[in-house]
Amino acid sequence: MATDPRGRITFANRSMQELILGQAGPKEGLLGVTMAQLYTGGLAEARKIMSILQEHGRLMNYETTMAGAGRVIPILTSASLLKDERGAVIGTLGVIKDLTEKKKLEEDLKKAQADLVQTEKLAAIGRLASGVAHEMNDPLTSILTFGNLLREDTPEGEPSRESLDIIVKEANRAKRIVSDLLSFSREAKPSLEWIDLNDVMNMSLLLLKSRA
Repeated sequence: MATDPRGRITFANRSMQELILGQAGPKEGLLGVTMAQLYTGGLAEARKIMSILQEHGRLMNYETTMAGAGRVIPILTSASLLKDERGAVIGTLGVIKDLTEKKKLEEDLKKAQADLVQTEKLAAIGRLASGVAHEMNDPLTSILTFGNLLREDTPEGEPSRESLDIIVKEANRAKRIVSDLLSFSREAKPSLEWIDLNDVMNMSLLLLKSRA
């Protein structure tokens, strides 16, 4: 595309027309439109770009955004000053590249990387759960073993018998939680099998009821 010294478009090829106006847009519909009207940054962005052009004589791979076809379009633009034989600036000549697809791919890549990080975090939690469960198993086994022995040696009706019942009950509950942590941490292929939904609910509640 090309503009005059005031930034008004004097030439825009078909690709530029379709980018801004859409395929159904009027032919040569951009002629006379100022670049400030197209940039989402408006006049300030147009002045910034012109300032770079005047200082360096050209603009290389500058990223900005334009409004067109009812959307914001990320673009990469390069431009240079047009001068007559006396060296006076008579306009600008520029190339604009639509970065929509590139930006979408970058976003998809970021999302995929975030999903991968989350998966790795879950795997680390699984390994941690497995380690904690294994460490807890031995002391719980000892508590259950000696708790049951003491319970058998304590007659019914003794005040300590009720306390021992609670110790054994809670140790069994802790063992079930450890078993569930181990199940959670194991990587296994999915398999179809008949289940009792009551068991599933009871196991889930056992793990989560402390939050209620």
